[in-house]
Amino acid sequence: MDPTGLHCGTVAISIDPALLAGLVVGGVGLVVGLTHARGGSTPTLLSSEAEARQRYLADFPHATIEALELADDRRAALLQLSGGGSGLVWVLGHHAITRRLEPGQLRLRAGPDGLWIHVTDPGLPELFLSVADPDQRERWRRWLEA
Repeated sequence: MDPTGLHCGTVAISIDPALLAGLVVGGVGLVVGLTHARGGSTPTLLSSEAEARQRYLADFPHATIEALELADDRRAALLQLSGGGSGLVWVLGHHAITRRLEPGQLRLRAGPDGLWIHVTDPGLPELFLSVADPDQRERWRRWLEA
């Protein structure tokens, strides 16, 4: 087979490699542009505490939530659970990841406008919770360490 063309039976179709590269790049660009224009690259945010509660309870229906607060950027919610431990709802694209966090499976590092959580879960090893208010940040630290 000729590297610049395809053979269909006895008919050879030839295309300039530069034109082929342009068509591929243009096609990929068009798909990415249309996806972006239709809102496909806009992350979903948690609209309310009720939505965060519903998303968590969908995965952990027997959990009893004592308190719940949204992160400043609405990409996460932290839940204080009865009996110890914390719950997390983390928005990733158009999906939500929910986890039950136990104190022994995480390390915390405070930043000036949030908390870094290092988790032993390989599916969610590290994440940042945006919490600018120092009092709320301290409360979240206590919830995660309880």
